[in-house]
Amino acid sequence: ELCMSLCGQSDQPDPLARLVRRIFAAALPRRNRKMAAAVETELDLCRVQSEPLSHDEAVAFVTSGDCGAISTFLGTTRNNFDGRPVRTLMYEAYAPMAESKMREILREARRAYGVKKACALHRVGEVPVGEASVILAFASP
Repeated sequence: ELCMSLCGQSDQPDPLARLVRRIFAAALPRRNRKMAAAVETELDLCRVQSEPLSHDEAVAFVTSGDCGAISTFLGTTRNNFDGRPVRTLMYEAYAPMAESKMREILREARRAYGVKKACALHRVGEVPVGEASVILAFASP
């Protein structure tokens, strides 16, 4: 179902778009607080970090010999908003709360779409134009 929707072969609302919105909402503004360590299980990796995100890391995490499909999403900073130029975005988050919510969303994706492994990475701090602020990766049989 997830692949069908991502490929535009479904008239249902895009489930990945809903997941992306929920991941962004989970990590959005909280005042500066200490960043938590990544939350990783055998099937999920959720992390809020200030360093640039790695698409390769996300794909490597979800790659599994018993999965034949990997879907990814990268949300990047664009150079404009409402006709005004943008040079950079600043994100703040309370990492423990955001990572907890991200895990919940990944569990929901696993139940609803047959996802086996999932990764959600979200960046905080300054994110210049062209760099990723969120990376999602999902693997399914």
